[in-house]
This record gives sequence, C-alpha cells and structure tokens, in this order.
Amino acid sequence: MRSKVSVVVLATFMASCTATNQMNAFLDAETAKLVVFSDDFESGLGKWTQSGSAAWTTGTPAANGVALISPTSASANTFTISTVNNIDLTSKSNCRLQYDVRYSFSGTAGVFGQILFAGNVVGEFKNTSTAAALNSAGVFVTRTTPLPAVSGKIAIVTAVATSTTADVRIDNITLGCGNVQSSPYTLTLDNFEGGAGNWTLNSNWALTAAVGVGGSNAIKATNGFANSPMIATYQPNINLQGRAGCTLKYYYSQVGSSQGINSIDLYVNGLNIRKDFASVASLNVSQFLTIFETNSTNSLYFACNIPANNGQTAPCTIDNVILSCQQ
Repeated sequence: MRSKVSVVVLATFMASCTATNQMNAFLDAETAKLVVFSDDFESGLGKWTQSGSAAWTTGTPAANGVALISPTSASANTFTISTVNNIDLTSKSNCRLQYDVRYSFSGTAGVFGQILFAGNVVGEFKNTSTAAALNSAGVFVTRTTPLPAVSGKIAIVTAVATSTTADVRIDNITLGCGNVQSSPYTLTLDNFEGGAGNWTLNSNWALTAAVGVGGSNAIKATNGFANSPMIATYQPNINLQGRAGCTLKYYYSQVGSSQGINSIDLYVNGLNIRKDFASVASLNVSQFLTIFETNSTNSLYFACNIPANNGQTAPCTIDNVILSCQQ
C-alpha cells in the first residue's frame, strides 16, 4: 500500500508540474508576441515624415508624456503624417495596431480624421460626409484594430475646411503581431432570409425575394413619385460597449438609377457616415465604426435618397448586413 507521505509527495510533484507547464505556456505565448513598431513620441518625430502646409508637432495634453498633435489651418487643407519606412507584415499573423487618441472635429462636412495602414483605412474618427461635430469628450481613448498581412506604412490623415478645426492627438502607438486571437464577436444583423422582423421599414420598403446577393431575399425601397428619403431602421439599438475593431459590412444596389445624384446613405447614431451614389450601381461595403466603439446604444438606419420630381422609380436594395468586432 502506498504511504500517505508518498501520496503527498506525488500530489505536490504533479501540482508543481502543472504550474510549470502553465508558466511555460504563458512564456511561449509571450515570446510569440512580436512588437514590430512602437512610438510614444517622447523622442520626437524621427520615425515619421509629413506633408501639408503646416507641421505636425508633439506636446501636451497626452495620454502620458507628450503626444502627436495634428496641424491647424485657417483654410481648407489636408495634413498627412506617415512612417518613414514600410512595415512588412507579409510573413506575420494576428497583427494589431493599438493607440491612444483624443479628437475634436468641427461640425462640417469635409472635415475628417483617419488612420491607415498600407493605404487601408483601419480607424476613422470622423468621415467626410458627417456634418455634426464629433469629439472624445476631452479624454484619450484606446483603440485596437487588426491589420492585414501586407507591407506598408502607418499614416494619420486629418482635413479641415475653411474656418474649421480637426484636433487629433495620438499617443502610444504599438503594432504587434503573434497576438492570441480573441474569440470573434460577430452579430449578423440580417441576411433577410428569415424575414425583416429586425427592421422598421417605412411604406416604401418591403422584404422582396430574388433581389439580394445571389438571388436571395433583401429589403428593397421603390418610390412611385417624390417620396424621399426612404428610411429602413434596424431594431433594437446595438451595444458595442467593451468592443474594438468594429466593421459594418453590407451589400447595396441601386437598380435602374440612371441619375448619379441618387444615393444610399448609412446613418449611425443619427450621423450620415457613408453616402454611396448611383454612379456605382452596386457594392459590397465594408465600413469601420471606430468612432462608435464603446457606446452601449447605437442606432442604425439606411436612407434611400431619390431627388424629388426626377421622374424615376429607381429602387434601393440592402442585403447581408453584418456587424463584426475584433474584441
């Protein structure tokens, strides 16, 4: 019979092995992480090159120390700052860009702020079509977004119209790879195969067969005369609290819209964040929702805009509305 002492020793040994294995697994995971690029701007802007009529600077307030500060201008201008060198992610996986940002934008269409990687918009604080003022309530907020496995530069772009402002401050940029992939949070808002019960549709919209992607169901709005805009609202409000890296995808078509002024507009929280004109008859859209991350109640609706008295009965179609967040 095994003695009590030997049982205790064996249990202690097994517990020790378990702890060791857990520690090794943790160290392996940490070792697999690779910081590819970082800058807290404490040493100036030596890693960056910029364009525009005014200079990006560093200063306070910052998340800590000093931050990158966008230029200001009394006239319409676009200002860009980008990394001097390309950052090659082609042989890496699970790469993420994280940064702290504080922003305040004038309430004018054309004023915008974006962060890009390899020419892809990976963060947006205000887009060109949004006419309302937007700000982060005077505080720095942390943003995290996945990056494609390509080679390119990080770029930050702000634009101002005449007598407007776009105050963007960025701090603590880190681009890391080999991150543990978090469980995806994907809310499929609708592919309309089960009906349109998640939507409030005005009288012009209806669930319609064979007009969506691949001949599937979709919602479709048609005006018989001047009756615009036509609104389709998702219900209920969308909770993005605690989420990051959120993207809204959907398919639209404007069948028979011969006039380029016709449009399908996306509104989130009452802000017109995207406008697609009939000059592009159909498109699979992928729209970042960076400015609405962490909000607990977000409204979403589509507006089909057919100008009055243009003699058209052109329909708008929406299908495959999908909201995904990285965390």
